Amino acid sequence: MQKRTMQRKRESMYKKFIPSKNVKSRAGSCVETITMSRTQGLIGQALEKIIKIQQIGQDVKANKDLEEVSMRLSTAENYLNAIKHTGGLQTHDFSTEMETVIAVLEECGSLFEKLPGSSMKPSQISLEQIRYEKQLKPMQGHLDKVLQQISLRVLETPVGLKGGHLVDLSILNETNARIEPIFQKNLVLVDFLKKEGKIGGKGLNGTIALDPARFEAFKINVSQQLASQAPGSENVTREYTRAIIQDNIAGDNMKNFFGNIGFEADYKASYTGTSRFVGNKMGDNAALFTGDIGGQAAVEMMKDMFKR
Repeated sequence: MQKRTMQRKRESMYKKFIPSKNVKSRAGSCVETITMSRTQGLIGQALEKIIKIQQIGQDVKANKDLEEVSMRLSTAENYLNAIKHTGGLQTHDFSTEMETVIAVLEECGSLFEKLPGSSMKPSQISLEQIRYEKQLKPMQGHLDKVLQQISLRVLETPVGLKGGHLVDLSILNETNARIEPIFQKNLVLVDFLKKEGKIGGKGLNGTIALDPARFEAFKINVSQQLASQAPGSENVTREYTRAIIQDNIAGDNMKNFFGNIGFEADYKASYTGTSRFVGNKMGDNAALFTGDIGGQAAVEMMKDMFKR
């Protein structure tokens, strides 16, 4: 009798420590709320920086490159406002993306502060200010990359997806109606469902099933297409093409490289976009490298690469 009583007590104590489904649900909801709050805060910071840069730009001597940068800042402002006021887009991935956006905007603001004033005569402009004016062209490229990455992140967001395989069409339709006029493209999930023949016309309601594997394959293909349509110059487009590292097998201690490794003193690594890893099999201490590595970083990286 005493043994059964002790057993019941242990079972009762054990049950107290088993989290219920409701507890797990509340925990997940809490994490989502924190992520959304952080992303909203970062978007707010970015918008404040854009407004400040635009105000500084009003007192800067106008030229074509300055106008191009200002146009990109206005586009970024439209993008971020759309994301800020559209539910379901403030994901963890986008929160990470915003840190890069803010860094580029800080660089842009610092540059604007060093440009010659609008009231300055040519004879008053210093050589240093002329050099800073020449940095407006590269700044266009930096902003192009930011705009492209924001666009990719937003359009790839699986809005309305529940449990990994069910799509709430009303949420998806409402979000797409807000996003399409700003980004000039449908959400990837909308295009996928249309291609699959699961939706058509303007009336999108109810819930439908989704094949996650087919959607992922479709999304990768669209990512490549979107990356090749980056705003700005052809140089930016070439730099931004994504690499798809797929179905490779790396055995134990094997190192696979995708990209350039330059040891020359004058070699400069270039930005080559974001790579995606899909279906790769890795052994112990194996590694896949992608990107462009140069200078001392390449030397240090390769020192012990082939030692066993």
